[in-house]
Amino acid sequence: MAEQSGLIREIGDEVMRRACAEIRPWLAGDAAYSVAVNVSGLQFQNRDFATDVLAIVASTGVDPRQLMLELTESVFFESDSDVLRQLRQLREAGVRIAMDDFGTGYASLGGSRSCRWTRSRSTAPSWP
Repeated sequence: MAEQSGLIREIGDEVMRRACAEIRPWLAGDAAYSVAVNVSGLQFQNRDFATDVLAIVASTGVDPRQLMLELTESVFFESDSDVLRQLRQLREAGVRIAMDDFGTGYASLGGSRSCRWTRSRSTAPSWP
């Protein structure tokens, strides 16, 4: 609904801000701890998405290496060079990227070579 109404950017920013701010004391206790935030593919259509994420991380005092963004596989296969630029910018800052629901759409390992992601996660049922 947030995507359809056009509010996904504002809601996504608020979720990211709250997740980082509220979990910061816990993250500060151990560098191995991290917080994962699901991100909509539509959020990446905003040219400033990566800059906004990094500003939120900086303003909340969270180490970027302790943030993992979970993206659906469709984001990784966008031909838009701006999406790839933003993914690269986030990775270079230390933000970890996870491919969520890998294999439930049209992704393949061969097609994902152009993107460096930290982890893949599938919620598809396992085969017998």
